[in-house]
Amino acid sequence: MIHILYWHILLQIQKGASSSHADDTKGMKCAVIDWTILEGQMLNPPLSCKYKSEHGFRHDQTGALLCPTGIDWNVPK
Repeated sequence: MIHILYWHILLQIQKGASSSHADDTKGMKCAVIDWTILEGQMLNPPLSCKYKSEHGFRHDQTGALLCPTGIDWNVPK
C-alpha cells in the first residue's frame, strides 16, 4: 500500500514539473520576440508568439542574431 502511495506522489510531482516546463517555454516565445525587437521597429514578416516554426534561422532577423560571429548573415552561401 505504501509503495502505491509513493508511486502516486511521484507521478503527481512529475506531472507538475512537466506542466510548469510547458508554461515556461510558452511564455518565453513572446519574451524573446519582445527582446529582439527594438522599440518602434517592426519585424517583416511578423513573428507569432504561438508558433515556433517561423522562428530561428527561418526568419531573417532572428537568424541574423543566431548567426555565429565572423559570418555575415547577409552574404548568401
